[in-house]
Amino acid sequence: MFLISLLIFLGLTFQTFYYVEKNIEPVLHNIARVRAEQLATKAIHDAINQKIMKEEDLKKLIDVRADKDGKIQAAFLNSNEHTRIVFEATENVMHTLKEMENMSEPIPLGQALQSNLLAQLGPDLPLKLVPLGSVHVELKPKMQQAGINMVLMTVYMNVEAKVRIVIPFSTQPAVVRTEIPISNALIVGNVPQFYYDGAGRPIGSEVPGVQPPPIVPPIGINSTTIEK
Repeated sequence: MFLISLLIFLGLTFQTFYYVEKNIEPVLHNIARVRAEQLATKAIHDAINQKIMKEEDLKKLIDVRADKDGKIQAAFLNSNEHTRIVFEATENVMHTLKEMENMSEPIPLGQALQSNLLAQLGPDLPLKLVPLGSVHVELKPKMQQAGINMVLMTVYMNVEAKVRIVIPFSTQPAVVRTEIPISNALIVGNVPQFYYDGAGRPIGSEVPGVQPPPIVPPIGINSTTIEK
């Protein structure tokens, strides 16, 4: 009798572990990955906003050069400020992620059942983030048309961090990437006396007396695509 009860118990235990491994564990991994990426992204943004974004030296990041008449000739990143900001951002993000290693985020096991009624059902599984290697920080300027002869130059900080997601009986690596705008400058060039809009209408204070000929698209030309 004891042997039969033992076999039934072992069989039920095996089926339970098999069900958890095949059905619950993949869902739990996805939940843990999404939550871990949210936590890491928030930590990165907090590290940048609390330290880097409050510095007055950010105004020196974009170096605008003008000629003797005050006309803007070029705009580029200040190399000294670029190096300093990247170094400080890397240190701050690594320090923040290192502090998260001692913290845990509870995930209710009921969320893995994909049921709204059981979503908050326990027990809670502890989720931990462990930083892996160094943090990669890069500054990238992007140009955007802001009007007639005006360009908005925005500097974005791209941060990439590798972490390990740790939940009971399982670990998996993850890469967290985020982009944060940290500085911008409006570059204004010479405004022409007149220009033509998209419909060919002249706009400005001095409209030329001679109008440009209308643009007529070619007719009857077939488009050919050559595939190799």
